[in-house]
Amino acid sequence: MHPFLLVFLLLLAVLPRHSDATSVCSRHQACAAEVSSYPMADEAPPSVEGSGGEDFSGAFPLYDEFYSPAAPVFDFLSTPKVNSTELCSCSDDALCNFVDAERVMALDRSIRLAFCQPASSVSSATSTKAARR
Repeated sequence: MHPFLLVFLLLLAVLPRHSDATSVCSRHQACAAEVSSYPMADEAPPSVEGSGGEDFSGAFPLYDEFYSPAAPVFDFLSTPKVNSTELCSCSDDALCNFVDAERVMALDRSIRLAFCQPASSVSSATSTKAARR
């Protein structure tokens, strides 16, 4: 599992899910996060033959960032388990949801963020701010 994904999942677990005192989102802050958990693929990665007589499993560990398995680890064709969390509320009373595609930013197949304004304006404003530094 990617380290950033692990940190993100831990933050989602720690943050309150249904708080009445939801803070107002800042301009560049995501108002909601959605994590899709896919089941593991049925087919295991191929084992790697190694030298030596030790009894190892033969497969590289999944957390090794230099290893890319030949077979997919997750079954992305199956229906995922989706967990959504509201992070803050929009200041203009706009609905924060994942329905409006222009307000959603997909980080990968399993993580999506929803914003109060179009995601393109958030990412372009952030890159402009970084260029000024």
